[in-house]
Amino acid sequence: MALSLTSTPTQAATWHRGTPKVLRGHWAYGVTKDHLAGHLHISANRIWCQQPQSTPWKGKQMTYRSLGHGKYKVRLRQWRPNMAAPTKWHWFTLTFWLHHGKLTDYVYQNSRDPWYHRTALK
Repeated sequence: MALSLTSTPTQAATWHRGTPKVLRGHWAYGVTKDHLAGHLHISANRIWCQQPQSTPWKGKQMTYRSLGHGKYKVRLRQWRPNMAAPTKWHWFTLTFWLHHGKLTDYVYQNSRDPWYHRTALK
């Protein structure tokens, strides 16, 4: 009797279409009774973001890969209305970190990044 061992490549480095299910939904930060500082909506194949002192943007054609420990690298076509015509749609990469039920987009990689929490806002 012969025993054959084969190794299969890990799926961690594989890029997948869409967004991870754990990131999908409505996220917000700076919420008080009468104020909403920032809002992020992530669906299976779209993303929309509104932050203070920033032009709202949206994304499509998303792919992602898991980096482990709740971190996900998301690559998307981003649209910003204030950019010049040829670059209104451009490729953009974000790293999201889901930690203790809160989400950050990990742009600055320091304490200035806002921590979003799930919200029922639509």
